[in-house]
Amino acid sequence: MFAFKTAVYALTIAGGMFSAFWQLKLRREWIDEVLEKDEGPSDYGILYSLSTKIMRHLRLQESLPAKVRFKLRVLGGLNFLFVVVLCLEVVLLQR
Repeated sequence: MFAFKTAVYALTIAGGMFSAFWQLKLRREWIDEVLEKDEGPSDYGILYSLSTKIMRHLRLQESLPAKVRFKLRVLGGLNFLFVVVLCLEVVLLQR
């Protein structure tokens, strides 16, 4: 029984990590590379630089094609689903 529980936990965690790294890879390809191209030092300080970077990130994410946004949302949903499944496994398999 211990081997079964361990295998189930390992598969769930591996699936969650796979989808998380896939989402991170896609986000870096589509968003972060564009943001890093024209980034320079700010005269107004780090908080101003951080807030402008966040705003540009959100605008760029909204301007992505519908298929790309859908894929990122699906991967985010998969990550949430793996967390829920892992919590359910811990509750149910600990009995």
